[in-house]
Amino acid sequence: MNGQAINALGYLMSQIRPEWDAPGCVAALRKLADMPIAELTIAAARYACDPENTTPGNLPNLNNRAWDTDWYLPCKKHPHERARRTSGECAGCYSDRRAVTEPQPLQRQGTPPDPATRQKLLAAIHGGTS
Repeated sequence: MNGQAINALGYLMSQIRPEWDAPGCVAALRKLADMPIAELTIAAARYACDPENTTPGNLPNLNNRAWDTDWYLPCKKHPHERARRTSGECAGCYSDRRAVTEPQPLQRQGTPPDPATRQKLLAAIHGGTS
């Protein structure tokens, strides 16, 4: 990510959180300059929107929930559940939809060997020869 993009993203973060100064945001972003621009932009916006984050300095900590899509969106049907998928579905909605729309794979049924082959196999297992 080039310096101009980092400066622009730092400015965006300071606009979302006026109590943060742009140079502080840029300093945190420079630690992540090797990150793809799309992922860094999304995480920076999430980080700035999260009231739990009090300074921009913890953005480089990849354990911060700004990097995790699970916490961000509530499920549309169950607003108390956080989405576990980028579509906004919670785990319950996903499994319900999948059970209805995507049939389970067929279980393969084994085909027993013909009697002559079965006898040879049993003899080999039990130590006899045929």
